[in-house]
Amino acid sequence: MERSAGYHHLLRPTEHPDHLECDGGQPTDGQTTGLYDTDKLNVYDKYAMFLHGNNGLSRIEGNGTGRILVIKDSYANCFAPYLTANYAEIDVVDFRNYNYGLDQLIADNGYDQILVLYSFDSFKSDPYLYRAGVTG
Repeated sequence: MERSAGYHHLLRPTEHPDHLECDGGQPTDGQTTGLYDTDKLNVYDKYAMFLHGNNGLSRIEGNGTGRILVIKDSYANCFAPYLTANYAEIDVVDFRNYNYGLDQLIADNGYDQILVLYSFDSFKSDPYLYRAGVTG
């Protein structure tokens, strides 16, 4: 099969719960839904298919143990579902839509690990990274 620049193939982790709870952004606040929104394959930002876009804070239930905080740009949206095999709770923060600091989030949730996952170009020029140090 010949692939065009617009060709996308969905690969799902073999054992993931397909469960996402969003706080801010799409879907509506507090709504529980699946990890993937294949309708987003028909819009410009294909990364929005994963995690329903760039939510400020997404909480994902996994099959593993422990808790991880992922600080990311849209580059990491397609990676987050793969964490469900190894972690029981995955919190995903995107500073473009998260207007709070990390101090209280980290203190309240006792993460075992923190992962910062950005494309290099986004990380070096992200105008929202200062929010990591905002108190609250």
